[in-house]
This record gives sequence, C-alpha cells and structure tokens, in this order.
Amino acid sequence: MTSYTKEELLRLLVDMITHHSTIRDMGVVLSTGLDVNMSYKKGLRPLHYAAFEDYKDCVCYLIDEAGADVDVADDVGYTALHVASKHGHHASLVALLDRGACVDFDGPAGSAASRALSELTINPLSLAIENNQVNCQVALLKRGANPNRKYFLGHEINMVPIEYVQCLDALLEYGADPDVFSRGGLTPLMRACKCKNMAAVRVLLSHGASVNIQCPPRFDQKTALHFAASAGDPDIVNAIMDAGAATCRPPDFDHSPLELALVGDKVEVVRVLLDRGADANETNDDRCSALQVAVSTLGLDHQRGMIESLLQHGADPNHHSCYFSYVGPSLAAIVEYFCYTDEYDISLVRLLLAYGSKVNMTRPTKLLKIRDPFGILGQVRKLRPYEDILDVLVESTQSFDTEAIRNESSLSNKQKEVLIAAGSVPRDLRHLVRLAIRDSLTLPIVPKIDKLPLPDFLKSYLLFKI
Repeated sequence: MTSYTKEELLRLLVDMITHHSTIRDMGVVLSTGLDVNMSYKKGLRPLHYAAFEDYKDCVCYLIDEAGADVDVADDVGYTALHVASKHGHHASLVALLDRGACVDFDGPAGSAASRALSELTINPLSLAIENNQVNCQVALLKRGANPNRKYFLGHEINMVPIEYVQCLDALLEYGADPDVFSRGGLTPLMRACKCKNMAAVRVLLSHGASVNIQCPPRFDQKTALHFAASAGDPDIVNAIMDAGAATCRPPDFDHSPLELALVGDKVEVVRVLLDRGADANETNDDRCSALQVAVSTLGLDHQRGMIESLLQHGADPNHHSCYFSYVGPSLAAIVEYFCYTDEYDISLVRLLLAYGSKVNMTRPTKLLKIRDPFGILGQVRKLRPYEDILDVLVESTQSFDTEAIRNESSLSNKQKEVLIAAGSVPRDLRHLVRLAIRDSLTLPIVPKIDKLPLPDFLKSYLLFKI
C-alpha cells in the first residue's frame, strides 16, 4: 500500500464505494492514513460518492469511524445531503440527517460558512422538490427544513413544478404559506388554475388558499377565477366558486372573469359563470357590457352560443355608453355586431332581435357624439350580399331618418329605395303593438313571451321569427 500516492488511494476508495465493496476493504485503504475529507474531482469527497450510490452502511462508516465531515461541500457547494436529496436516496439521506447534516443552510442553526454557502447553491429541500423526491422532501421537512424559504423568483412553494402535487401537499402540510406571490405575481393557486391542474387546485384549496386575493399592483390585478376562466376548465371554475370566489370585477382591474372567458372563446366557462350568478350586465372599465364585448370580438368559434347564454341570463341587448369610444364598443350590441365584422349570421341577428334589440335606420353618431345608439344606417352598406338580413332589419326597425337615408352615399340605389319606401309610410299598427308588448316585458323577454296566453304564431311574430 505504501507504494501508492494519496491520489491513487483516494481513487481506489472512490471506486470501492462505487462498486459497493465491503466496509472492511475500505478500512484497509483508510488505514494507510488517507484523509477521508480529501477532494477527488471537482471537490467531491468519498461521502458524496457514498450518498450518490445510496450506500447507507458506507455513509455511516465514513462519518462515524473514518471522520468524514457530514457537511463538507464540493466545488459548487453541494454536500452529501444535496446529492441524496436530488436522487431520492432516502436511506442515505436519513443516515446523514441522523448524523447532524445541516438541513437549512441559512437558518438560525446554520454557521456563517453554511449561510454563505446557501447563497451559492440550492437547498437540499429545493433539490428534492425539483426532482419530485417526496420521501426525501418529507424527511427534510421533519428535520426542520424551511418550507417558506424565499428565493429571487419567489418562495419555496412558488418553485414547485405544478404537476408535482404530492410535493405541493407536503410543503403545505409542514406550514408553507399558500398565498405567497412569485416574482411573476402569481400565487400557487393562480398558477394551478392557469395550468388547468385540478389536483393542485384541490390540494391548495384544502389548505386554505385564498380565492379572492389579487395579483400585486405592478401586475394585472386578477384573481384565481380570472386565470381559471381564461384557461377554460369548467371543473376548476366550479371548484374555485365552491370555495367562495367572487364573480364580479374586482377593485383595480378592468375586466370580470366572465369577460375573459368570452374573449377567450370558453363557452362552457361562460355558461358555468352565468349559471352561478355572474352578472350578465356588469360593465368593464370602459363601460362595455359583456354582450357588447361578445358581439365585437372577432374569431370566436362559439360566439353565437355565448351570446345566447348572456341573453338567456338577462343581458340587456340595448345597453350602450353615454359617450362614443374608440377604445371599445359603445353603441348597442346589434349595432356593434355590424360595425366589427363583415360576415354576418342571420340566426344571430334574429336572436338579438328576439331578445329585444332595438333598430333604427339613423346615423348613430355625429361629431363623435352618440345621437342614436340604435342607429344602424352607417352599416347598411355592408349588407349588399345579405339581402335577407336587411329585410329582417327593415321589418324590425322602429324609426327611419329618410333625409339621412337620401344623403347616405355609401348605400346602393336598391338599398336606398327599400329604406325610403319603408320609411315614407307610417309603421303598421300590428308592428307598433308588437313593439309596445316587447317594451313592457322585463329581461330576458323570450321566456316572458313564451308564457303569454297567445297562439304560437303570435309568439313567433313577437319574437321576429316570422
């Protein structure tokens, strides 16, 4: 043995650990006077290799009999406890903990050296969580690992991969705060909703996560329900609402969860929110109602279904702003529908009319001021390929501005003829009675008309179906 250098003896010891040689054989190597805390490669010591191999007996031997420093670190600051935590070697980890391995390097029990080390490396607890080593995580928490340690990007719980639900649950069981914000402004519950992870949502709610807390002021101040609505999972939305989530627009944020579900084309979430009490007539910060947003948002595959749900839950089809806006829709829903798109669905037009949309053949604005929020004259030019829709609108129109029609240069000659002919004679009494009956009913008017003691053909007439 005396012919070997210290480096060669150390390599021999490391190889013996790697191949799980007997403790007796390792003792022979160490009996030469080899320093068990001597650095091999990149600062790794024999104890690191024993922990990596999960060779528990060797771990115990190196510390108890050979004098290995339980907290000796490699060149990047990792101790044997880090190695065992990362790879899920529970037996070796417990052996290290039983022999006083430092768990919380920046805690009160840590030395000045260990606190300095904590600034350079990840804590063993974080390594266990990062690699989904639940048993090691629990063992570390039992021995005093800090479940609320704060990092640059957030607290310990903010760092948990959202799919590692058992790790999340273990942190919460040992006192992690479920309502801390990450550097990105999200609580764990918000992140779980955003990622559509129902299991994580349930765990967080079971540990008292707040459903109505808002993101910090430097971010869009959404709640968990906003993230759930945008993600489009109705089951998560139900779970959040079961826990007491408010459906209304929160303070200091422009939009309600319902509005985010609408613009995200999440039809099932829209129905859930409305069924559970979301206000179909709540306006955003620009005074736009949910129905105005729905008719003016382009590219929605479920636009008609969402609009019908809003109307069925009492959305006012005639809501409008007092002032004209370039930012968002400000006129009545049916007017905005024709303003924002060039492709039209006659069934959607009939739906809006059935639920009470008013139509006037007038100019809606003058000098950027709203004159008539129900005026649709400026959009009639788009209806040249849609004569059937124009006929329905003419039939439902309440008033005509014949002078404005004559002066509207965008209309075709045929459109002018149709509008002037309809507007030059008084509206017939049957139509006026229809309008009067509809005006007397509260929203939503379709179910009210269905309950009237009238023949079906008259109900259809009142609903502009014939």
